[in-house]
Amino acid sequence: PDGRAVQAVYGFVRMLKKLIATYKPTYMALVWDSPGKTVRHQLYTEYKATRQAPPQDMFSQKKLIQQFAELIGLPQVAQEGLEADDIMYSLALDARKEGFDVALVTSDKDMAQLLDAHTTI
Repeated sequence: PDGRAVQAVYGFVRMLKKLIATYKPTYMALVWDSPGKTVRHQLYTEYKATRQAPPQDMFSQKKLIQQFAELIGLPQVAQEGLEADDIMYSLALDARKEGFDVALVTSDKDMAQLLDAHTTI
């Protein structure tokens, strides 16, 4: 009613609800990119140089999603200098070593490197 954009928040909450109802995960975490430059920028200065900036309303919606995650007790992970996919990759490897099956919810095609009998995307 106040004109705030909430499409991303609504989509996230619906997706999360469906994931939980469908897959009943034992453990789950929400992984974020860290703000600013990453290790990859140090290795290649032109990294993501041509990528368009996200819509301005995404930042306010991200804050709402973070608040929602806190309210429901969903752990959130970010690490300065790392991108979310790097963190997800490490968490998935650790979980597999502990004997867990892993499901990654991402559109990042690079994560396909992890696919095996115990890891799905």
